[in-house]
Amino acid sequence: MNRNRRPSSAQIRDQNHLQEVLAKLESREEELGKLKKQLFEQEVQILVDRRELLNRDEEKQQLYAQLESLRNIALTRQDEHDFYAQRHGRLTPESTHSQSESLHSYDQHNSSMNTVVDTPTTPKPPERIFKIILIGDTGVGKSSFMHQFCDHVFYPRLSATVGVDFRTRNIRVDKYVYSIQLWDTAGQEKYRSIVRTYFRKVDGVIIVYDVTAPQSFRNVRSWMDQISEFGSEQKVPVIVVGNKIDLRKMGSGNCVTTEMGKTFAETYGVMFLETSVCTSENVDEAVRLLASKMKVEQDAQMATTVQLTEKSSAPIKSCCK
Repeated sequence: MNRNRRPSSAQIRDQNHLQEVLAKLESREEELGKLKKQLFEQEVQILVDRRELLNRDEEKQQLYAQLESLRNIALTRQDEHDFYAQRHGRLTPESTHSQSESLHSYDQHNSSMNTVVDTPTTPKPPERIFKIILIGDTGVGKSSFMHQFCDHVFYPRLSATVGVDFRTRNIRVDKYVYSIQLWDTAGQEKYRSIVRTYFRKVDGVIIVYDVTAPQSFRNVRSWMDQISEFGSEQKVPVIVVGNKIDLRKMGSGNCVTTEMGKTFAETYGVMFLETSVCTSENVDEAVRLLASKMKVEQDAQMATTVQLTEKSSAPIKSCCK
């Protein structure tokens, strides 16, 4: 008889109340999870903003150094001009130096020009500043690539990047000196929204995959799609880098071949190179290759801008006489 007895109205109310409490608790837990995620993203964004401020301050210092270098060169050229002008009895009105001062200044500059301007001991100010972003799956060696390129050191064990990180190094490509800002990004999915915001702020992209991890190579296609979707309107130069070739040489498992990487790069019309951040093989070469391409693209963009400016400023011919 007791088995068939129906629950009382009080028990039903208690059960309903318990279900309501559990539903509210579940809702609160969901809200708490969202708040934790928002807090985490804000903390990462604050970290990113701080690094960008440091980056801008570094850019400012580099610009100051360039201006100071140009000023010194201009003073040297002025003194040389004054010397020759005095020598021929044609001192320029702009000069405020006396003949003895100019002769002394010229001798002083002439004897020190090789040490102040042209010697390799004095760093030449960079012609341009290039921002390059490193993207790819987690664990492919992006952070190690950055440290090897910028600091010439290999760290066998690096913790996963939180958000973004960057380093700067000046390199010479042909006859030009460039300041390379290498931005390392986190490969985890939870950071993707932050990483995508940088696609519009860079001059070049390095997509890294691990030649001993075929899945990281297959995911390069997804990274290419994200560049197309979230990148700037102007096409940014891209180089695909197959990393950890030192492990492939040791015969480590099922590896991605060089031909596979070349074929993929040709399909997408991007550059390709294989590297080893452990031995530093081709690390500098990859950045130099990308820097050369970035210069070509920037020169073309500047030429187009000049042409459009000239066309817009040209006088409009009247059709009436």
